[in-house]
Amino acid sequence: MPANTGDPLVLISDDPARLRRTAVSEDEIQGLVFAHPEVLPVAELDDDFAPLLPIGREIGTSAGPIDALFVSPHGGLTLVEAKLWRNPEARREVVGQIVDYARTVATWSYGDLDAACRRSCGRSLWDLAHDAGADDERRFVDAVSANLRAGRLLLLVVGDGIREDVEAMAAYLQDTPQLHYRLGLVELAIYEDPERGVRVAVPSVVARTREVVRAVVRVDVAPEAKVDVSVAVPQDDSPAARGRLSRDDVLTEMARSVPTATLDAVRNILQRYDDDPRFVVQDRLSSSVVIKVRNPRGGSPFTALVMDTAGTAYPGWLNQQAERAGIPPEQLLVFPRRLAEIFDVPIKDGYVDTLAERLPLATVVERWPEVAAAISELAEEIRRDPTGVHP
Repeated sequence: MPANTGDPLVLISDDPARLRRTAVSEDEIQGLVFAHPEVLPVAELDDDFAPLLPIGREIGTSAGPIDALFVSPHGGLTLVEAKLWRNPEARREVVGQIVDYARTVATWSYGDLDAACRRSCGRSLWDLAHDAGADDERRFVDAVSANLRAGRLLLLVVGDGIREDVEAMAAYLQDTPQLHYRLGLVELAIYEDPERGVRVAVPSVVARTREVVRAVVRVDVAPEAKVDVSVAVPQDDSPAARGRLSRDDVLTEMARSVPTATLDAVRNILQRYDDDPRFVVQDRLSSSVVIKVRNPRGGSPFTALVMDTAGTAYPGWLNQQAERAGIPPEQLLVFPRRLAEIFDVPIKDGYVDTLAERLPLATVVERWPEVAAAISELAEEIRRDPTGVHP
């Protein structure tokens, strides 16, 4: 939180609880993010890694144990390292430490990762993903395997005062060989009222403008499992600049799964949303492009429709996004329900925002006017507050 911000005040009925920031241990931070991974604002970095599904804590590697390891239903892998930023050695060594873990994980196969998951939580990777809404095991296995081969991981350093000494970490990233992974720095401030038994966790992604460090790095793993690493820190790390580069890669992969006419239609659709100020098109590092609705009140945009390289489309997890933004979920669930009507596909059992099956992109393109109308309706719902007044 900014230094000039007062302590959080939790209003419980008519008896407010005054909270004060409290010191926590690394083990407490690790346990908190593992038990409640939703506290980490992963979607602000890349939706491919959300939601976080816990694989295990203290996952053994040849470089040492990973504090916490997660997978997403899309096959994205996230490594978390918890550090107390008041420890001087943490500021010097934490980036190198988590990169060493990532370098080791990059040499793993899907089978290695699955075995680590079974040892840690007694379940397979696919079991975790399937329970969270993944519906195609082969696609999930391929996505995880591709991410391991290409070195696509999200590395999160989570600490209690992470804003300190970030510039020094930026220099470290430029001077030291790293991997081609995305790095996120998350400050997790803990406030509590011990007498009332109230505790609040306040997460924040440290911003790049002075506080966020995001390096683009690449790792090439040779067949004999030797790792060749190079690093580059981009001059322009804006979403637009990153998207121009990665979208071509995503569409090139997509061309293997869809007809040329469908691919051309997708290009035109994305261009129209690029030009519409209500929306933003985000290109994920691993396997898809996403049409998002901007949040008129600030904050993260809302994932509307994901189009992946396998030639399918599906809505985002709008229930979680609504809860995170403080919007009644019913307002946003109109979108997946409308898609279900258009394509005569039921909502998946046990879920309120997930279709029972993914939609073929060719079919989506054929009925795009109806899909576009549903996306516009979602944008209007996002603009409407619970009282029905537009901002």
